[in-house]
Amino acid sequence: GGKLQLDGEAAAHAIVRDVAEPLAQSKAEAAHAINQIVEENMASAARAHAAEWGRGFSGRTMIAFGGAAPLHAASLATKLKMDRILIPPAAGVGSAVGFLLAPIRYEVVRSYVSTLDEIDFDVVETLLGLMRDEARAVLASAGVVADVEEQVHAYMRYAGQGYEVAVPLLPADLADPLTWVAAFERVYRQLYGRIIPAMSIEVLSWTLSLEAPQQEKMDLFQTRTDQPGEVNQGRRQALYEGGRWIQAPLLERAELTENARLAGPLLIAEPQTTVYVPGGANVSLLPDGTLSIELSGT
Repeated sequence: GGKLQLDGEAAAHAIVRDVAEPLAQSKAEAAHAINQIVEENMASAARAHAAEWGRGFSGRTMIAFGGAAPLHAASLATKLKMDRILIPPAAGVGSAVGFLLAPIRYEVVRSYVSTLDEIDFDVVETLLGLMRDEARAVLASAGVVADVEEQVHAYMRYAGQGYEVAVPLLPADLADPLTWVAAFERVYRQLYGRIIPAMSIEVLSWTLSLEAPQQEKMDLFQTRTDQPGEVNQGRRQALYEGGRWIQAPLLERAELTENARLAGPLLIAEPQTTVYVPGGANVSLLPDGTLSIELSGT
């Protein structure tokens, strides 16, 4: 938004001195290479995370929020072979917005290691009671004394495994060990695709959380509902794309109207971040203020 002054010359000098000259590249090539390395690191982390959970990216939608995420989202989605990106209102400060809107919540963690065959339900009941009292005291100090929602999770695993899974338990489940087994197997099968019959199950720790009601929704972005017209494309921004410099339109997010459909390459600016829409992609503004980017060729 112009309130933070950036020194473009200093940034260019650092890139030329430390990257471009040692590698005999142009300034643009060096900056582009830095950007590609950053995005490939993010893509590699996403692939590793997905592999750990047995998931793929095909048919999924990327939601980009936080800092410079809207600048990198299109390239990252292309690397991961995803073809749709959603960028919510105030994406650049999404974590701060989430903090302001999140309900007041407090979670208590306690360890109590036992197999389900040998677990002492009186100990569990006493433990949860102490955890509940602690959580209530914290919420009361924040002015929350009623209408709280309680959640209990047991961190369980097959005996001897090195990793446990969080198993949600309802109050009615706590007195019946058979429901614990069924709940654990349901979560385990969902994560790993199978269960291990007749193998002992153990609990390592417990969490109990109390949560206040959700706060009222904040109106983050008031979309314009007038008929889509000519968006001011008089402003241009130099953009390095496809190995060459181009002059891309620089638009303000607040100027866009609902369901207006624009073709890249272009940049969409807002106070906290900038959205990059590459060539060959289309972007539209949804009624709730979310930007929807559709990529082609992926």
